[in-house]
Amino acid sequence: MFGRVTIRLAIIMMMLFTGIIALILVIAPFPGDQILYITDPRDDQTATLYIHDLNHHIILPVKDDLIGWGLDAAWSPDGRQIVYSSFYDDRAYRGLYIVDVASHTSRHINTGDIDVNSPAWSPDGRYIAYQGVTNPDANWDIYLYDLQTEESHLIYSGFGRDGNPTWSPDGQQLAFEITSNGGQGDIYLYDLQTEILTQLTTDFSTEMFPTWSPDGERLLLISKQNTGNWGVWQLNVITGEMMQLTDHPGDEYEAAWSPDGQWIVFMSDRSTDKVRQIYLMNLSSGETQQITSGADGFRQPSFRPK
Repeated sequence: MFGRVTIRLAIIMMMLFTGIIALILVIAPFPGDQILYITDPRDDQTATLYIHDLNHHIILPVKDDLIGWGLDAAWSPDGRQIVYSSFYDDRAYRGLYIVDVASHTSRHINTGDIDVNSPAWSPDGRYIAYQGVTNPDANWDIYLYDLQTEESHLIYSGFGRDGNPTWSPDGQQLAFEITSNGGQGDIYLYDLQTEILTQLTTDFSTEMFPTWSPDGERLLLISKQNTGNWGVWQLNVITGEMMQLTDHPGDEYEAAWSPDGQWIVFMSDRSTDKVRQIYLMNLSSGETQQITSGADGFRQPSFRPK
């Protein structure tokens, strides 16, 4: 398993001083300076959740028995837990699990007999939004799981594939993508109190993977915008202004903000072998650096909340 991690020092420390590393993670979590990501397996059906400590150059496996590909994961608002999707019990669909970062113990969330993915934890910690589908021929819809009542509720079923929900910082709204049956995707805003749906993008390009900024004014999203490659863009929720953040021949996906809004992290296949790796970008300088490497590749990066 550790062969996928390329920082040799981290591998040696994990093998020889596992207890010390676990103690560091519990006592000094360095919120905001740790990045969660998941392996993107090609040849097998097992994925691993990792936490990458940027300050100490340590890569820690959190859960190594996730079953399937195209799995998603997200932090709890306090950074102590992670919700993730995985196939389970030999069933033909994914379920949701919560793993405790300190103990690595996990539990299954009962969302019913539907395929689920793209979980997103609410800022108050009570709800998990996710996309779900009842059968392979149906469209994906948006659901909420209430951690207090342990019940799931369908909150939006639209005219296409609804997916990748992201919470506004105040917990009052969800942004998500809706892809029509013709393949056109746009970003929409859903008010949880008024149940009003507002379309945010209206161009002829497809936009997807929205992620809300810490200040609540912007969304990161992925778009081609007639450039031929998927790139990271920023959408001002108030003005509707779009701004391109990355411009590279490779394709970029699944971008996320740092807690202070000064950095973003994203997945890209810009390397020569076209394997998807994780990159950091300073928004002030535009400087970008690759932080992973490996044959399987990685996906779904996100900063640990402060």
